Amino acid sequence: MIETLNACEASDGFIWRTYSPASLHFCGYERRYFTEENAARIDAMRDRIREWSEEGSITETEEQLLIADLFSALNRVANIAGTFGCFLAKWMNQAKEPITLRARELKAESVALETSVGDVFEVHADRSDVVYLDPPYTKRQYASYYHILETVALGDEPEVEGVAGLRPWKDRASDFCYKTRALATLSRLIDRLQSERILLSYSSEGHVPIKDLKAELAKIGYSAMHPLGEIGRYRPNQVASDTAANVKEYLVVVTKEIAGRERRRRGDFADSIAFA
Repeated sequence: MIETLNACEASDGFIWRTYSPASLHFCGYERRYFTEENAARIDAMRDRIREWSEEGSITETEEQLLIADLFSALNRVANIAGTFGCFLAKWMNQAKEPITLRARELKAESVALETSVGDVFEVHADRSDVVYLDPPYTKRQYASYYHILETVALGDEPEVEGVAGLRPWKDRASDFCYKTRALATLSRLIDRLQSERILLSYSSEGHVPIKDLKAELAKIGYSAMHPLGEIGRYRPNQVASDTAANVKEYLVVVTKEIAGRERRRRGDFADSIAFA
């Protein structure tokens, strides 16, 4: 199937009309996310995957796997700085290469797991579960920064707007990305989870200062911050590059004594003193 997709002839579809230089004629903006040839081949590949799915030639799992492989391929030739929030004015060398899917190496043994997509506040966790959280840190909304991947995944043709050609995303805006809401939202989430052990990935670049985060977590349970080192800050443009410093990454381990808290809520005074 990978070989068949790589052999697809270009098709002038939605990605070609909207996210290649052809968009100047159709949308009034010359968007340079992909060359015209690569964009048209993305359209052709996505259409073929849809056809296979609709005729029952592939299972839902195989369809998802092929779309994921298409993600990897288009990302290698995308003319972007790291996310799809906008395109670069000049063509990168990698963006000029022809898009090619690669067959990934699958594991010999399967692993039982469950995945779901939804509101994090609706995630169920038992007391014995370990929960790992990796929330957005900054004002960058994931729904807008990865809009093209969303469109390829859904295979739809949304009404887009602006120079970047963003699909409608504000209904999926995250409170974690607003400076005035981030700390309260994160605290509410951790407090709500029923698990005793929560691992939180966080960064010095985040909206919430580390000292404020520690103070808030102290109201919920015991927390320990483990520095993981420094990485280069995301640099989408020259101004960011000139002012950027390294970002410190942390793993925060939160331990909640749920049983003791439940006893206190029931008014068991002796147990409350022992817990304190």
